[in-house]
Amino acid sequence: MIIPQYSRLSHHTVTDGGTFSVPGQEDFTISGSGSWTSYDLALSEIGVDELNEKAFIRIGSNIKQFSFGGSGVTGSLSSVLSIGNTTGGNDIIMSNGDFIVSPDSSNSFGIDNVGSYLDVDLQGGDRITIGQNSGFDGIVISNNDVLINGFRFSYATASTSDDTQTTIISFSLSAPDKMGWYEAYVTGIKSDGSEGYFSKINSAIRNDSFTLYQVGSVDIVEKTDFSTATSTIDFSGTSVRVRITGEVGTDINWTCRLKHSRII
Repeated sequence: MIIPQYSRLSHHTVTDGGTFSVPGQEDFTISGSGSWTSYDLALSEIGVDELNEKAFIRIGSNIKQFSFGGSGVTGSLSSVLSIGNTTGGNDIIMSNGDFIVSPDSSNSFGIDNVGSYLDVDLQGGDRITIGQNSGFDGIVISNNDVLINGFRFSYATASTSDDTQTTIISFSLSAPDKMGWYEAYVTGIKSDGSEGYFSKINSAIRNDSFTLYQVGSVDIVEKTDFSTATSTIDFSGTSVRVRITGEVGTDINWTCRLKHSRII
């Protein structure tokens, strides 16, 4: 009689891709044959499938599956842990032992589950989406944009050497019969650090049947060492823009941080 909790069984290895199982008897006997098969696992025993590069462990009366490479696993997270180049419906996918990658096994850091709007994908687009629904709730990080529960935070830089008005940030308000508000923080510094500029700009803009209108006035508070450098918020078509103006013959480096939201 074998007492499972005191046994020192390690693992079985098979090469034909068979299925590991819980035996009908725990004393190494099967009615009619007198012994277990190579696919029967004792309590806490590991089974290795060399053909498909998979491993299994028996926990209680269940066979839990680990997958290393191979053709993938289709079980749920309660029974599957996937490590390597796998594509399972609900798998956790690891690449090179260091990264969580997107389901297409590209060289990115990502979790993509569209059904629950969980999407972490840093491949080129630097995008993170958590709990997003129609673009207005949850958290989204994409390049220099951050969206948190409908509030979007954008960041951009630009340089000027004359007094030509330049767009530093542009954002669409293309949906009809919607309202957007915008709060911009603009800084400018002369390339040698001898002069500086700061502004806080507040603006509200509405879209009436695909035509944009300013609501009230644009409020601008400025602190500046320059003579003509300035900034504002305006719109062109259905694009809302933060605009900067430098000075002739003066190299100015600009940054803009914009907080904005579209009201449904």
